[in-house]
Amino acid sequence: MNKCNYCVAHHSVPLGRLLRNDGLLIAIQTLDKVTLESTLSTEDNILIWLAEKITREPHNVSEEDINSLREHGFNDEQILHVVLVINYFNFVNRNVLALGIELETDYEMACK
Repeated sequence: MNKCNYCVAHHSVPLGRLLRNDGLLIAIQTLDKVTLESTLSTEDNILIWLAEKITREPHNVSEEDINSLREHGFNDEQILHVVLVINYFNFVNRNVLALGIELETDYEMACK
């Protein structure tokens, strides 16, 4: 979402192992909304779209967005954790982008 190629590459290896679904991994990497909406649960999709909104336009996150999480079973503690994790990743990604950090040439080999 924030065009951080380093972060996509860096997190794709462990996420790919966790998902065990190459099609879903590619959909996450490319933000393929059609595949994500048809593959993931409603709750997972709500989290993805909240992450997108916080990443791209945090000033437009509304009470309605937070209430949507509550309506889908998230309690206030979980909502806080979700927002903190999204913001933490945005913080780290912005540091990577600002510093021009590049993926280690042997990263994928080290993960095998």
